[in-house]
Amino acid sequence: MLRWFATFVTAAALAGPVPAKDPPILRTVEITCEVVSIVDGDTLDAAVPVDWELPLVGGGTLAVKSIIVRIRLLGAHGRGCWADETRRQSSIANVSQREAAYRSGIASKKNLESLALGKSGLIRLPVESNRVIDYLSLERLLSEVVVNGQSLGQTQVRMKFASTTKGGRLGE
Repeated sequence: MLRWFATFVTAAALAGPVPAKDPPILRTVEITCEVVSIVDGDTLDAAVPVDWELPLVGGGTLAVKSIIVRIRLLGAHGRGCWADETRRQSSIANVSQREAAYRSGIASKKNLESLALGKSGLIRLPVESNRVIDYLSLERLLSEVVVNGQSLGQTQVRMKFASTTKGGRLGE
């Protein structure tokens, strides 16, 4: 994955900084993918096609046709997408609120499955830095994913299965 990712970060670095007069729309690289699993309402795994012949220590090569990338969804223009968790959160003291958040997380995951699972799409990776750490959150790539012309993160927020801020009101 590092080799794949380094290619796009290098492209961003070569392009140079965004001039201050430009609108605050992030530059992006689009990468084709297929959504292969849904982790929860704001995280998914996508298969990205590659065509690598990697040399093995001791001789020979390993053919790699695709890699799986875990993605933490962003909405359009880098806006956030935060869904409730799909496990019960002990940090929520009130039992009824904890159960409501859990049910909301399960519903959000099911909605994302109906929107994306098994479908082809585009990963829109914002490129504003040449540091890999700037694109990751808890080992997940921070990206917008578009399926059938719709931003999944933006759709989750619009359908009130997620918020644009952590702990925010669903749909806002």
